[in-house]
Amino acid sequence: MLKKGCSLRLATEEDLPFILSLHEKEHVRQHLNPPREDVLREIIKSGEVSQYIAELDGTAAGLLVLGYPESWLMDLRRIIVEHPRKGLGREIMEWTVDHAFREKSVKRISLEVPADNTNARRLYERMGFTLEGAFRQGYFNKDTGAFSNLCIYGLLESDPRSIDLLETREPRVRVDARCR
Repeated sequence: MLKKGCSLRLATEEDLPFILSLHEKEHVRQHLNPPREDVLREIIKSGEVSQYIAELDGTAAGLLVLGYPESWLMDLRRIIVEHPRKGLGREIMEWTVDHAFREKSVKRISLEVPADNTNARRLYERMGFTLEGAFRQGYFNKDTGAFSNLCIYGLLESDPRSIDLLETREPRVRVDARCR
């Protein structure tokens, strides 16, 4: 569990090398296709999605990508941490749930994850997300040429786990004021 020294800030074009390097990590490539640099640059410029860099003691350590297709809906598009299973992913998830329901006033957070990404699925389920279905062969891994099922998860503001988390959570992640 991370406490001190964890922060989130909006990504800039200067973060492109870090973001691209995250997508090259083995634990990421097996579950996510890397974005093209030109596409990523355009997304950052346009602001069509919110991309946050997670920092530990001032050093980039992860990425969070959120979309808002509707005012009531948050799409959790990506959480990538440089070093998995150290607590940063959970810390980012807790901040995301708090941010979604308290600050953005959304009613639902949705996400999709390849079925074989068991570590991520375990985290989402511990956070109270409900497996709602699957897109059969909905993900194509360009590295391996293999298809896998894509699991659909959702968390509602009214779900018991959301309420528990919001009532007991003390913010531990400092967020740059530009992120609000």
